[in-house]
Amino acid sequence: MHEIKKYYLLTVLCLGFFTSLSARHITGGELSYVLIGSSGSENTYQVTLKLFRDCHSTGAQLDPVVPFTVFRKEQTGVVFFQSYDVTMTRRDELRLRSPGECINNPPVVCYEVGVYIFTLKLPSTPFGYTVSFQRCCRIENMTNVIGSGQVGSTYTADIPGTNVLADAPKNSSPTLAVKDTVIVCEDNYFTYDFGAVDNEKDSLSYSFGAAYVGGSPREPQPQVSQSPPYSSVPYAFGFSAVSPMGPKVTMNTKTGLVSGIAPASGVYVVTVLVSEYRAGILINIHRKDIQIKVASCSMAAASLEPEYMSCDGYTMEFSNRNSSPLIKTHYWDFGVPGRDDDTSTLAKPSFTFPDTGVYRVLLVTNRNDNCSDSAFSTVKVYPGFHPGFTFTEGCKGVAIQFRDTTNTKYGIVDKWHWDFGVRAAFDDTSGIRNPRFTFDEPSTYTVALTVSSDKGCVSTVRH
Repeated sequence: MHEIKKYYLLTVLCLGFFTSLSARHITGGELSYVLIGSSGSENTYQVTLKLFRDCHSTGAQLDPVVPFTVFRKEQTGVVFFQSYDVTMTRRDELRLRSPGECINNPPVVCYEVGVYIFTLKLPSTPFGYTVSFQRCCRIENMTNVIGSGQVGSTYTADIPGTNVLADAPKNSSPTLAVKDTVIVCEDNYFTYDFGAVDNEKDSLSYSFGAAYVGGSPREPQPQVSQSPPYSSVPYAFGFSAVSPMGPKVTMNTKTGLVSGIAPASGVYVVTVLVSEYRAGILINIHRKDIQIKVASCSMAAASLEPEYMSCDGYTMEFSNRNSSPLIKTHYWDFGVPGRDDDTSTLAKPSFTFPDTGVYRVLLVTNRNDNCSDSAFSTVKVYPGFHPGFTFTEGCKGVAIQFRDTTNTKYGIVDKWHWDFGVRAAFDDTSGIRNPRFTFDEPSTYTVALTVSSDKGCVSTVRH
C-alpha cells in the first residue's frame, strides 16, 4: 500500500502590517526574544520580529526599517522606557515546492520573510517589560473580523519581572515548531501543531486568545507604539478569541495541537497563547498571531475521530472525516478478534459489535491504489448508561435537595456536574453527587446534570 504524504494546506499568514493602506502585502509575523547573557541584575536579550509577505504580491516590498517600543511595567501601569529603529537583518523565502498529486485544487504557497533582529539590555525590575510593534491595517474581507481592512495589529512580547520569581527575568520565548507553508482545505479534517520547546525547560500550556488591534488608518505605523493593555479585534458573529475558526476547531491545551473540521474558505485571524510555568508559577505568556487561509481544496486522506463511544447500544455508524473526489474506495476493519466478516467497503457503514469492550477500528482509503491512506481509532462499547435525577419542590430562599439517580451496567459513575440554570449567577454549579441549592428568586429554572463513568460514558439530562 502506497501511503500518501499529508499536506494540510493551511496557509499560515501571521498577522501583519502594511506599508500603505492600499498595499496589503504583509501576511504576518511574530515577536520573540532569547536570553543571551546576564551580568549582575542586567540581562541581555536578542529580540526577533519575523514578517511575512506573499511572494506574488504586487504591493510594496518589506519595510527596510521598523520601529519598536519598550515599556517598563510598574505596579500602577506602564511607562515608556526606550524606542528602537531596526534595519532588516535578512530576507528568507518559504515555498511549498509540491503539494503532491493527492490534493485536489491546491493553491500556490510562497512567502518572503523579513527578519528584524536587535539586542536589548535591560536591568531586572519587579514587574518586567513589554516590547511592542504596531501596524495598520489588516487585509480586507477577513472572515472572522468585522471591517478588517480598517483594523490594525499589535505584536508584543512580555519579559517577566522578579516579583513573579527571582529568576523570572532570565527567560526566553518558547519556540513554536510550526511550518509556515502548510494549507487547510475547507470542510476537511486538519491538524496544525503549535507545540513549542522552551530553553529553560519551563512547563507549557496552550490556548487561543484575542488578536490585538494597533495603529490606525490615520497613523498606520506609530513611531512609538501605544502602551498596553491592548484591545481585541472585533470578531464577527459566530467567532471569538477562544473560537476563532468556529466550534469544529479546537486546541489541545497540553500539546498545542489544533485540529478539527476546517470552516468555509476564507481568511481567519487566530492567536495562539503559550503560557510558561516555572516551579508551578505562571511567569509569562507568549503570543503568535496568525492568519489562516482556508482554501477550496480537498485531500485524499483517511481521518477518524480520536475515540468513539457507545453507551446506549452495540451498533454504531462511521464515516471518513475527509471528503474528496480523489477518494474512490473505502475499506473498514472493525477489529473484532477471530472474525473475518467484520469489514465493510461502504463509505458510511453501520456495524454491530458482538459484545462490550474496546475495539481498534481501521479505515483505508484507495486501498492498493494511488493516494492510499489509512487511519486507526479506538471504539469503546459499554451500553446500559442511564442518567437521571430527582428533586423536591421548593420555594425561593429554601434549599432544594437534588439526588442523582444515574445507573450504569458497566463501571461506576464517578463525576457529576450540576448547572442550576441561574443565568445571572456564577456560583450556580456543583460537582458533588447529591447537592442542595437555594434559588433566591421565584421563576422556572432548567437544571442540567452531566454525569460520567470510569468507562468513558458521558451524558446530560435536564429537568
